[in-house]
Amino acid sequence: KPFIEKYPKAKYFACEIESGRRKLLEKNPLIEVLGDDFLEIMIDQEFDFVVMNPPFRDVVRKNQNAWIQHIEKAFSLVSWRGSLASVVPETCFVQSQKNIVDFRNWVLSFGNVWRIPSNAFKEAGTQIQTRVISLKKEDEFSVSRMWHESEGYSSHFTYLLCLALDNDRTVHDALEELKLSRLNEKELRNK
Repeated sequence: KPFIEKYPKAKYFACEIESGRRKLLEKNPLIEVLGDDFLEIMIDQEFDFVVMNPPFRDVVRKNQNAWIQHIEKAFSLVSWRGSLASVVPETCFVQSQKNIVDFRNWVLSFGNVWRIPSNAFKEAGTQIQTRVISLKKEDEFSVSRMWHESEGYSSHFTYLLCLALDNDRTVHDALEELKLSRLNEKELRNK
């Protein structure tokens, strides 16, 4: 609704698997509903801007990380210089499963991340901690911007790398283990 109010002349498309919500979308003449199951429908067009709140798990497919497939498919439909914004679970930035780490690194290479207050979706009946990501398909000039100073680091790439490492639980645990082993070595030498 806020998008339609702000940009009433834009063309809107939607995909919704829950039948009640889909019927509400279908009643709106400004929205073309493309289908129900986003992962199953074939879409042969590109979009300038995608906003999504993907399912965090897919009970039908028994997929605990369904949001990854939804975001990857949606980003493949974004036009050149287009953008995607999506809600993601906090697990995207704390878990160390390979597919989640790969996704996190992919996100950090294309875009930005914002934390959402912990009670943001309380009225909708969930208290899952989330973040918002934004991804942009850019031109070759933006690639060169990766090497410009950013956020107090020598380059934006370095900033994103440090952010990824800081949010990677595997790296954090390895550093803690290294600190502990150095303390133990120091204690042994002092005895």
